[in-house]
Amino acid sequence: MKEKEDFSKVISEISILYELSLASGQSLDLKTSCDLFLKTLMARKNLGHASVWIKGEYLFDLQELGKSTKGNSHSFFLVYANPEFRIKEKVIPPNHPIVSILKGKEAFSIASSENGFSEIITEKGIDRGVFAIFALGKLGLLKLFSMTRETPFHEEQLNQLKNVISKFTISLEGCVAHQKVIQEINDRKRAEEALMRSEKTAKRLAQESAIIAEIGRIISSTLNIEEVYEYFAHETQKIIPFDRIAINLINPLDHTVTITYATGIEVPDRCQGEVIPLAGTFTEEIMRTRSSLLIQIENKAELTERFPSLLPTFQVGLRSLMSVSLISKDQVIGVLHFRSLTPNAYSEMDLRLAERVGNQVAGAVANAQLFTEVKRVEKEREKLILQLQDALAKVKTLRGLIPICSSCKKIRDDKGYWNQIEVFIRDHSEADFSHGICPDCVKKLYDDLSEPDDDKKKP
Repeated sequence: MKEKEDFSKVISEISILYELSLASGQSLDLKTSCDLFLKTLMARKNLGHASVWIKGEYLFDLQELGKSTKGNSHSFFLVYANPEFRIKEKVIPPNHPIVSILKGKEAFSIASSENGFSEIITEKGIDRGVFAIFALGKLGLLKLFSMTRETPFHEEQLNQLKNVISKFTISLEGCVAHQKVIQEINDRKRAEEALMRSEKTAKRLAQESAIIAEIGRIISSTLNIEEVYEYFAHETQKIIPFDRIAINLINPLDHTVTITYATGIEVPDRCQGEVIPLAGTFTEEIMRTRSSLLIQIENKAELTERFPSLLPTFQVGLRSLMSVSLISKDQVIGVLHFRSLTPNAYSEMDLRLAERVGNQVAGAVANAQLFTEVKRVEKEREKLILQLQDALAKVKTLRGLIPICSSCKKIRDDKGYWNQIEVFIRDHSEADFSHGICPDCVKKLYDDLSEPDDDKKKP
Protein backbone atom coordinates (compact mmCIF):
# COMPACT_ATOMS: atom_id res chain seq x y z
CA MET A 1 0.00 0.00 0.00
CA LYS A 2 2.85 2.40 0.89
CA GLU A 3 4.60 1.60 -2.37
CA LYS A 4 1.42 2.45 -4.27
CA GLU A 5 1.14 5.80 -2.47
CA ASP A 6 4.79 6.60 -3.18
CA PHE A 7 4.28 5.72 -6.83
CA SER A 8 1.22 7.97 -7.07
CA LYS A 9 3.17 10.77 -5.44
CA VAL A 10 6.02 10.39 -7.94
CA ILE A 11 3.58 10.37 -10.83
CA SER A 12 1.93 13.53 -9.44
CA GLU A 13 5.28 15.28 -9.09
CA ILE A 14 6.26 14.27 -12.63
CA SER A 15 2.93 15.62 -13.95
CA ILE A 16 3.46 18.92 -12.13
CA LEU A 17 7.01 19.21 -13.43
CA TYR A 18 5.83 18.40 -16.95
CA GLU A 19 3.07 21.02 -16.72
CA LEU A 20 5.58 23.57 -15.43
CA SER A 21 7.95 22.73 -18.27
CA LEU A 22 5.15 23.38 -20.75
CA ALA A 23 4.35 26.69 -19.04
CA SER A 24 7.88 28.01 -19.54
CA GLY A 25 9.20 29.46 -22.78
CA GLN A 26 5.81 30.17 -24.36
CA SER A 27 6.44 33.90 -24.86
CA LEU A 28 9.36 36.19 -25.69
CA ASP A 29 7.86 38.92 -23.56
CA LEU A 30 9.54 38.95 -20.14
CA LYS A 31 6.45 39.68 -18.04
CA THR A 32 4.20 37.35 -20.03
CA SER A 33 6.69 34.51 -19.70
CA CYS A 34 6.94 35.08 -15.92
CA ASP A 35 3.16 35.23 -15.58
CA LEU A 36 2.52 31.98 -17.46
CA PHE A 37 5.12 29.99 -15.53
CA LEU A 38 4.71 31.40 -12.02
CA LYS A 39 0.90 31.31 -11.93
CA THR A 40 1.07 27.59 -12.77
CA LEU A 41 3.83 27.02 -10.20
CA MET A 42 1.97 28.91 -7.45
CA ALA A 43 -1.23 26.96 -8.10
CA ARG A 44 0.48 23.56 -8.07
CA LYS A 45 2.73 24.25 -5.07
CA ASN A 46 0.21 26.26 -3.02
CA LEU A 47 2.41 29.37 -2.92
CA GLY A 48 1.25 32.78 -1.70
CA HIS A 49 3.73 35.01 -3.52
CA ALA A 50 6.34 34.88 -6.29
CA SER A 51 8.69 37.53 -7.65
CA VAL A 52 11.40 37.71 -10.32
CA TRP A 53 14.44 39.99 -9.94
CA ILE A 54 16.84 40.70 -12.82
CA LYS A 55 20.30 42.25 -12.64
CA GLY A 56 20.53 45.78 -13.97
CA GLU A 57 23.20 44.90 -16.52
CA TYR A 58 20.67 42.71 -18.37
CA LEU A 59 17.88 45.26 -18.46
CA PHE A 60 17.52 47.94 -21.11
CA ASP A 61 14.22 49.71 -20.59
CA LEU A 62 12.71 50.11 -17.11
CA GLN A 63 10.53 53.13 -17.86
CA GLU A 64 7.42 51.15 -16.89
CA LEU A 65 8.96 50.39 -13.50
CA GLY A 66 10.06 53.98 -12.97
CA LYS A 67 13.63 52.83 -12.29
CA SER A 68 16.98 53.43 -13.89
CA THR A 69 19.74 50.82 -14.18
CA LYS A 70 22.36 53.54 -14.70
CA GLY A 71 25.08 53.05 -12.10
CA ASN A 72 23.21 49.99 -10.69
CA SER A 73 24.27 47.20 -13.03
CA HIS A 74 24.90 44.79 -10.12
CA SER A 75 21.63 45.54 -8.31
CA PHE A 76 18.57 43.32 -8.80
CA PHE A 77 15.41 44.98 -10.15
CA LEU A 78 11.88 43.67 -9.63
CA VAL A 79 10.39 42.82 -13.03
CA TYR A 80 7.46 40.64 -11.94
CA ALA A 81 5.46 40.06 -8.76
CA ASN A 82 2.27 38.13 -8.03
CA PRO A 83 0.22 39.36 -6.27
CA GLU A 84 1.30 42.96 -6.83
CA PHE A 85 -0.25 44.35 -3.65
CA ARG A 86 2.63 42.81 -1.68
CA ILE A 87 5.25 44.88 -3.54
CA LYS A 88 7.38 46.96 -1.20
CA GLU A 89 11.01 46.97 -2.33
CA LYS A 90 11.73 47.24 -6.04
CA VAL A 91 15.51 47.09 -5.93
CA ILE A 92 17.76 44.63 -4.09
CA PRO A 93 21.30 46.03 -3.72
CA PRO A 94 24.28 43.70 -4.31
CA ASN A 95 25.11 43.70 -0.56
CA HIS A 96 21.65 42.50 0.48
CA PRO A 97 21.50 39.34 2.72
CA ILE A 98 19.60 37.46 -0.03
CA VAL A 99 22.50 37.98 -2.43
CA SER A 100 25.07 37.09 0.20
CA ILE A 101 23.32 33.81 1.18
CA LEU A 102 22.65 32.83 -2.46
CA LYS A 103 26.29 33.40 -3.46
CA GLY A 104 27.78 30.04 -4.42
CA LYS A 105 24.40 28.29 -4.19
CA GLU A 106 21.63 27.46 -6.63
CA ALA A 107 18.87 27.71 -4.03
CA PHE A 108 18.07 27.99 -0.36
CA SER A 109 14.98 27.97 1.86
CA ILE A 110 14.33 29.71 5.19
CA ALA A 111 11.37 29.62 7.60
CA SER A 112 10.06 32.38 9.86
CA SER A 113 11.20 30.35 12.86
CA GLU A 114 14.84 30.69 11.79
CA ASN A 115 17.25 33.56 12.36
CA GLY A 116 17.64 35.96 9.46
CA PHE A 117 14.08 35.47 8.12
CA SER A 118 13.15 39.16 8.60
CA GLU A 119 16.23 40.24 6.61
CA ILE A 120 14.98 38.25 3.61
CA ILE A 121 11.61 40.01 3.50
CA THR A 122 11.18 42.60 0.69
CA GLU A 123 7.39 42.38 0.61
CA LYS A 124 4.52 43.86 2.60
CA GLY A 125 2.34 41.93 5.04
CA ILE A 126 4.69 38.98 5.63
CA ASP A 127 5.75 38.02 9.15
CA ARG A 128 5.56 34.22 9.05
CA GLY A 129 5.88 31.43 6.51
CA VAL A 130 8.68 30.02 4.34
CA PHE A 131 10.79 31.46 1.50
CA ALA A 132 12.47 29.43 -1.24
CA ILE A 133 14.95 31.47 -3.25
CA PHE A 134 16.54 30.28 -6.51
CA ALA A 135 19.37 31.68 -8.61
CA LEU A 136 18.35 32.29 -12.22
CA GLY A 137 21.85 31.62 -13.50
CA LYS A 138 23.70 34.94 -13.91
CA LEU A 139 20.44 36.63 -14.83
CA GLY A 140 18.93 37.23 -11.40
CA LEU A 141 16.91 35.44 -8.74
CA LEU A 142 13.44 34.01 -8.06
CA LYS A 143 11.65 34.39 -4.71
CA LEU A 144 8.87 31.96 -3.78
CA PHE A 145 6.83 32.27 -0.58
CA SER A 146 4.44 29.92 1.21
CA MET A 147 2.36 31.18 4.10
CA THR A 148 0.98 27.70 4.94
CA ARG A 149 4.33 25.96 5.50
CA GLU A 150 6.11 26.04 8.81
CA THR A 151 9.33 24.29 7.83
CA PRO A 152 11.74 25.11 5.00
CA PHE A 153 11.59 23.28 1.68
CA HIS A 154 13.85 20.24 2.01
CA GLU A 155 16.69 19.49 -0.37
CA GLU A 156 14.72 17.05 -2.50
CA GLN A 157 11.94 19.54 -3.11
CA LEU A 158 14.44 22.26 -4.01
CA ASN A 159 16.22 19.92 -6.43
CA GLN A 160 12.94 19.01 -8.13
CA LEU A 161 12.13 22.68 -8.62
CA LYS A 162 15.67 23.53 -9.76
CA ASN A 163 15.26 21.35 -12.86
CA VAL A 164 12.10 23.21 -13.93
CA ILE A 165 13.43 26.61 -12.89
CA SER A 166 16.57 26.03 -14.98
CA LYS A 167 14.28 25.76 -18.04
CA PHE A 168 12.44 28.87 -16.84
CA THR A 169 15.84 30.61 -16.61
CA ILE A 170 16.62 29.66 -20.22
CA SER A 171 13.28 31.11 -21.32
CA LEU A 172 14.02 34.33 -19.40
CA GLU A 173 17.44 34.57 -21.05
CA GLY A 174 15.67 34.27 -24.40
CA CYS A 175 13.28 37.04 -23.34
CA VAL A 176 16.17 39.28 -22.26
CA ALA A 177 18.05 38.57 -25.51
CA HIS A 178 14.89 39.36 -27.45
CA GLN A 179 14.43 42.53 -25.44
CA LYS A 180 18.02 43.50 -26.20
CA VAL A 181 17.47 42.99 -29.92
CA ILE A 182 14.22 44.99 -29.79
CA GLN A 183 15.98 47.72 -27.82
CA GLU A 184 18.84 47.87 -30.31
CA ILE A 185 16.35 48.01 -33.19
CA ASN A 186 14.42 50.77 -31.47
CA ASP A 187 17.65 52.64 -30.69
CA ARG A 188 18.69 52.34 -34.32
CA LYS A 189 15.27 53.52 -35.48
CA ARG A 190 15.41 56.46 -33.10
CA ALA A 191 18.92 57.27 -34.27
CA GLU A 192 17.83 57.08 -37.90
CA GLU A 193 14.75 59.19 -37.18
CA ALA A 194 16.88 61.70 -35.29
CA LEU A 195 19.32 61.78 -38.20
CA MET A 196 16.47 62.27 -40.65
CA ARG A 197 15.01 65.03 -38.49
CA SER A 198 18.44 66.57 -38.20
CA GLU A 199 18.99 66.40 -41.96
CA LYS A 200 15.48 67.71 -42.58
CA THR A 201 16.03 70.51 -40.08
CA ALA A 202 19.41 71.31 -41.60
CA LYS A 203 17.87 71.45 -45.09
CA ARG A 204 15.02 73.61 -43.84
CA LEU A 205 17.38 75.98 -42.05
CA ALA A 206 19.62 76.15 -45.10
CA GLN A 207 16.61 76.90 -47.31
CA GLU A 208 15.34 79.53 -44.87
CA SER A 209 18.77 81.16 -44.66
CA ALA A 210 19.07 81.20 -48.44
CA ILE A 211 15.63 82.77 -48.84
CA ILE A 212 16.30 85.36 -46.13
CA ALA A 213 19.60 86.19 -47.82
CA GLU A 214 17.72 86.59 -51.10
CA ILE A 215 15.15 88.81 -49.36
CA GLY A 216 18.00 90.93 -48.04
CA ARG A 217 19.55 91.14 -51.50
CA ILE A 218 16.25 92.08 -53.14
CA ILE A 219 15.16 94.65 -50.63
CA SER A 220 18.60 96.26 -50.47
CA SER A 221 19.11 96.31 -54.23
CA THR A 222 17.58 99.78 -54.53
CA LEU A 223 17.10 102.81 -52.33
CA ASN A 224 13.63 103.20 -53.83
CA ILE A 225 12.26 100.33 -51.79
CA GLU A 226 8.73 100.56 -53.22
CA GLU A 227 10.11 99.09 -56.45
CA VAL A 228 10.91 95.70 -54.86
CA TYR A 229 8.07 95.12 -52.37
CA GLU A 230 6.36 92.62 -54.69
CA TYR A 231 9.54 90.56 -55.10
CA PHE A 232 10.04 90.71 -51.34
CA ALA A 233 6.51 89.37 -50.67
CA HIS A 234 6.97 86.57 -53.22
CA GLU A 235 10.17 85.32 -51.57
CA THR A 236 8.81 85.69 -48.03
CA GLN A 237 5.79 83.51 -48.79
CA LYS A 238 8.15 80.61 -49.53
CA ILE A 239 8.99 80.34 -45.82
CA ILE A 240 6.04 82.05 -44.08
CA PRO A 241 2.58 81.39 -45.56
CA PHE A 242 0.19 84.34 -45.46
CA ASP A 243 -3.06 85.59 -46.97
CA ARG A 244 -2.12 89.23 -46.34
CA ILE A 245 1.16 90.98 -45.64
CA ALA A 246 1.62 94.67 -44.87
CA ILE A 247 4.38 97.08 -43.89
CA ASN A 248 3.30 100.00 -41.69
CA LEU A 249 5.71 102.88 -41.13
CA ILE A 250 5.32 105.19 -38.15
CA ASN A 251 5.22 108.97 -38.54
CA PRO A 252 6.33 110.11 -35.07
CA LEU A 253 5.86 113.86 -35.67
CA ASP A 254 2.13 113.72 -36.39
CA HIS A 255 1.43 110.38 -34.59
CA THR A 256 0.13 108.60 -37.64
CA VAL A 257 0.85 105.37 -39.50
CA THR A 258 1.40 105.05 -43.24
CA ILE A 259 0.52 101.71 -44.83
CA THR A 260 3.53 101.73 -47.10
CA TYR A 261 2.84 98.32 -48.63
CA ALA A 262 -0.03 95.82 -48.51
CA THR A 263 -0.94 92.83 -50.63
CA GLY A 264 -3.35 89.92 -50.34
CA ILE A 265 -6.84 90.07 -48.83
CA GLU A 266 -8.06 93.65 -48.68
CA VAL A 267 -9.08 95.12 -45.33
CA PRO A 268 -11.36 98.19 -45.31
CA ASP A 269 -9.52 101.43 -44.44
CA ARG A 270 -6.22 99.53 -44.47
CA CYS A 271 -5.20 99.81 -48.09
CA GLN A 272 -1.74 100.63 -49.38
CA GLY A 273 -0.95 104.34 -49.16
CA GLU A 274 -3.52 105.14 -46.48
CA VAL A 275 -2.51 107.19 -43.45
CA ILE A 276 -4.31 106.37 -40.20
CA PRO A 277 -4.02 107.63 -36.60
CA LEU A 278 -1.46 105.73 -34.53
CA ALA A 279 -3.52 105.75 -31.32
CA GLY A 280 -5.32 102.48 -30.55
CA THR A 281 -3.73 100.50 -33.38
CA PHE A 282 -1.95 97.17 -33.22
CA THR A 283 1.11 99.00 -34.53
CA GLU A 284 1.05 101.28 -31.47
CA GLU A 285 1.04 98.20 -29.19
CA ILE A 286 4.10 96.82 -31.02
CA MET A 287 5.79 100.21 -30.74
CA ARG A 288 5.02 100.41 -27.02
CA THR A 289 6.20 96.90 -26.12
CA ARG A 290 9.04 96.79 -28.68
CA SER A 291 8.30 93.08 -29.04
CA SER A 292 6.74 90.72 -31.54
CA LEU A 293 3.13 89.59 -31.09
CA LEU A 294 1.37 86.39 -32.12
CA ILE A 295 -2.42 86.36 -31.81
CA GLN A 296 -4.86 83.59 -32.65
CA ILE A 297 -8.32 85.19 -32.86
CA GLU A 298 -10.86 82.95 -31.16
CA ASN A 299 -13.82 85.25 -30.60
CA LYS A 300 -14.89 88.72 -31.61
CA ALA A 301 -15.65 89.90 -28.08
CA GLU A 302 -12.10 89.28 -26.84
CA LEU A 303 -10.65 91.03 -29.88
CA THR A 304 -12.96 94.02 -29.41
CA GLU A 305 -11.80 94.38 -25.83
CA ARG A 306 -8.07 94.10 -26.50
CA PHE A 307 -7.56 95.51 -30.00
CA PRO A 308 -10.71 97.15 -31.42
CA SER A 309 -8.71 98.46 -34.39
CA LEU A 310 -8.36 94.85 -35.61
CA LEU A 311 -12.11 94.35 -36.07
CA PRO A 312 -11.93 95.02 -39.84
CA THR A 313 -9.26 92.31 -40.04
CA PHE A 314 -11.53 89.85 -38.21
CA GLN A 315 -14.54 90.74 -40.34
CA VAL A 316 -12.79 89.77 -43.59
CA GLY A 317 -12.05 86.31 -42.15
CA LEU A 318 -8.41 86.62 -41.07
CA ARG A 319 -7.88 84.52 -37.92
CA SER A 320 -4.12 84.30 -37.32
CA LEU A 321 -2.10 87.47 -36.74
CA MET A 322 1.66 87.77 -36.45
CA SER A 323 3.47 91.11 -36.24
CA VAL A 324 7.14 92.00 -35.72
CA SER A 325 8.70 95.36 -35.01
CA LEU A 326 11.02 97.09 -37.48
CA ILE A 327 13.80 98.61 -35.39
CA SER A 328 16.56 100.92 -36.58
CA LYS A 329 19.02 102.73 -34.31
CA ASP A 330 17.09 101.46 -31.28
CA GLN A 331 13.86 103.08 -32.53
CA VAL A 332 10.70 101.30 -33.74
CA ILE A 333 10.22 102.74 -37.20
CA GLY A 334 7.43 100.43 -38.31
CA VAL A 335 5.78 97.01 -38.13
CA LEU A 336 5.71 94.03 -40.49
CA HIS A 337 2.29 92.29 -40.37
CA PHE A 338 1.44 88.73 -41.45
CA ARG A 339 -2.20 87.60 -41.60
CA SER A 340 -3.77 84.20 -42.37
CA LEU A 341 -7.29 82.87 -42.84
CA THR A 342 -6.27 79.60 -41.16
CA PRO A 343 -6.74 79.40 -37.36
CA ASN A 344 -3.52 78.75 -35.42
CA ALA A 345 -1.49 79.13 -38.60
CA TYR A 346 1.62 80.50 -36.91
CA SER A 347 3.97 79.04 -34.31
CA GLU A 348 6.83 80.43 -32.22
CA MET A 349 9.20 79.13 -34.89
CA ASP A 350 7.34 81.19 -37.51
CA LEU A 351 7.58 84.21 -35.21
CA ARG A 352 11.38 83.85 -34.90
CA LEU A 353 11.59 83.50 -38.69
CA ALA A 354 9.43 86.59 -39.18
CA GLU A 355 11.77 88.54 -36.89
CA ARG A 356 14.72 87.61 -39.12
CA VAL A 357 12.80 88.86 -42.15
CA GLY A 358 11.87 92.00 -40.21
CA ASN A 359 15.53 92.72 -39.52
CA GLN A 360 16.20 92.73 -43.27
CA VAL A 361 13.23 95.00 -43.93
CA ALA A 362 14.09 97.42 -41.12
CA GLY A 363 17.60 98.02 -42.44
CA ALA A 364 16.38 98.57 -45.99
CA VAL A 365 13.55 100.90 -44.89
CA ALA A 366 15.94 102.95 -42.73
CA ASN A 367 18.34 103.31 -45.66
CA ALA A 368 15.49 104.29 -47.98
CA GLN A 369 14.23 106.89 -45.48
CA LEU A 370 17.72 108.29 -45.12
CA PHE A 371 18.09 108.44 -48.90
CA THR A 372 14.73 110.22 -49.23
CA GLU A 373 15.71 112.74 -46.56
CA VAL A 374 19.06 113.38 -48.23
CA LYS A 375 17.33 113.93 -51.58
CA ARG A 376 14.87 116.36 -49.96
CA VAL A 377 17.66 118.33 -48.31
CA GLU A 378 19.62 118.42 -51.58
CA LYS A 379 16.57 119.65 -53.47
CA GLU A 380 15.96 122.41 -50.92
CA ARG A 381 19.64 123.31 -51.04
CA GLU A 382 19.59 123.54 -54.84
CA LYS A 383 16.49 125.73 -54.69
CA LEU A 384 18.14 128.04 -52.16
CA ILE A 385 21.30 128.26 -54.28
CA LEU A 386 19.23 129.28 -57.32
CA GLN A 387 17.48 131.94 -55.29
CA LEU A 388 20.79 133.28 -54.00
CA GLN A 389 22.31 133.17 -57.46
CA ASP A 390 19.35 135.10 -58.87
CA ALA A 391 19.58 137.73 -56.13
CA LEU A 392 23.34 137.98 -56.58
CA ALA A 393 22.91 138.37 -60.33
CA LYS A 394 20.55 141.29 -59.77
CA VAL A 395 22.98 142.94 -57.36
CA LYS A 396 25.85 142.55 -59.90
CA THR A 397 23.77 144.18 -62.59
CA LEU A 398 23.57 147.37 -60.50
CA ARG A 399 27.21 147.20 -59.60
CA GLY A 400 28.52 146.54 -63.10
CA LEU A 401 29.09 148.89 -66.06
CA ILE A 402 25.71 150.52 -66.83
CA PRO A 403 25.26 152.17 -70.27
CA ILE A 404 23.65 155.62 -69.71
CA CYS A 405 22.79 158.40 -72.14
CA SER A 406 25.02 161.40 -71.55
CA SER A 407 22.22 163.71 -72.57
CA CYS A 408 18.87 162.41 -71.28
CA LYS A 409 20.37 160.01 -68.75
CA LYS A 410 18.29 157.02 -69.93
CA ILE A 411 19.80 153.56 -69.31
CA ARG A 412 20.00 150.76 -71.84
CA ASP A 413 18.93 147.29 -70.52
CA ASP A 414 20.15 143.84 -71.61
CA LYS A 415 17.57 143.71 -74.38
CA GLY A 416 18.71 146.99 -75.94
CA TYR A 417 15.81 149.13 -74.73
CA TRP A 418 16.37 152.57 -73.23
CA ASN A 419 14.58 153.09 -69.95
CA GLN A 420 14.20 155.97 -67.59
CA ILE A 421 16.83 155.67 -64.88
CA GLU A 422 14.21 155.32 -62.14
CA VAL A 423 12.50 152.48 -64.05
CA PHE A 424 15.78 150.61 -64.47
CA ILE A 425 16.77 150.95 -60.83
CA ARG A 426 13.31 149.94 -59.66
CA ASP A 427 13.38 146.77 -61.81
CA HIS A 428 16.87 145.77 -60.70
CA SER A 429 16.76 146.54 -57.00
CA GLU A 430 14.47 146.85 -54.04
CA ALA A 431 14.43 150.65 -54.37
CA ASP A 432 11.45 152.71 -55.48
CA PHE A 433 11.01 156.42 -56.29
CA SER A 434 8.91 159.36 -55.10
CA HIS A 435 9.02 162.36 -57.48
CA GLY A 436 9.72 166.00 -56.62
CA ILE A 437 11.64 168.99 -58.20
CA CYS A 438 14.85 170.60 -57.09
CA PRO A 439 15.33 174.44 -56.75
CA ASP A 440 17.61 174.69 -59.80
CA CYS A 441 15.04 173.01 -62.02
CA VAL A 442 12.28 175.21 -60.61
CA LYS A 443 14.28 178.30 -61.56
CA LYS A 444 15.06 176.90 -64.96
CA LEU A 445 11.57 175.73 -65.78
CA TYR A 446 9.47 178.22 -63.85
CA ASP A 447 11.59 181.38 -63.65
CA ASP A 448 8.61 183.74 -63.43
CA LEU A 449 7.34 181.87 -60.36
CA SER A 450 10.62 181.94 -58.53
CA GLU A 451 11.28 184.48 -55.70
CA PRO A 452 13.83 187.38 -56.31
CA ASP A 453 17.21 187.21 -54.70
CA ASP A 454 17.78 189.12 -51.48
CA ASP A 455 20.33 191.50 -53.11
CA LYS A 456 17.76 192.49 -55.72
CA LYS A 457 15.07 193.40 -53.21
CA LYS A 458 14.35 197.13 -52.66
CA PRO A 459 14.86 198.71 -49.27
